[in-house]
Parts: sequence; structure tokens; C-alpha cells
Amino acid sequence: MDEKLINQTELAKMLGVSVSTIARYREKFQYFLGTFSQPMGNSVLFNELEVDAMTYAKHRVSGTVFMLDAVKKAIKKFYGIDVQDVGCENCAMLESEIAYKDEVIRQQHTLLSTLTARSIK
Repeated sequence: MDEKLINQTELAKMLGVSVSTIARYREKFQYFLGTFSQPMGNSVLFNELEVDAMTYAKHRVSGTVFMLDAVKKAIKKFYGIDVQDVGCENCAMLESEIAYKDEVIRQQHTLLSTLTARSIK
């Protein structure tokens, strides 16, 4: 698995926003997904899927579309989870979907860390 990681400073430059704006987007994604990005030292790294989702959300924000709504649309498009109408009746289902995808992402990050450590040696 040869996945490119990009740090938050590079992502901010790529999207033409500040690092603090990237942090605000990241917080919104983390709220719904449980995990989003990979902290490494003093930096935060994003995989290609996370970069695509943030780019999609950033381009959807306008005077009438708020960041939270754009993030919800990005989550539906890139992660297949519909968080538009989260109500008490489907919270358990949503939590199990998020837990599953969270575990997959965690395993990918672990694998990437292992591969990175091996390639550095």
C-alpha cells in the first residue's frame, strides 16, 4: 500500500486557506467519523481520501452553504455515511458504521506507520 500523505501546511497551501481553517474542517470530520487524519510529531498528516474529502468540502462552502453542511456532503460522497438526518432512531446504526470505518482507517494508519518506519531504516 503506497499511499501518499500530505501535512496540514501543504494542504492549506494547496486549498488556499490557513492552517487554522484546515483544523476547523478536520474537527468537523472528526466529529462525525471519530478519526480523521494521522498525528505525527507536531504535524497532522492526511491520506489521499481525507485530502479528497476536505477538498470537496472546501469547494462546496459558499455564502449559502456552511462548512458543516459541506462536510456532511463530503462524508456521504467519500465514506458512504449519510449524516444528514441523524436522529435517535438511527444513532446506533451510525455509530456502528463510524466504528467500522474508524477501525479500517486506524489499521491503514498503523500499516502506513509500519511501512514508513521500515523504509526509513
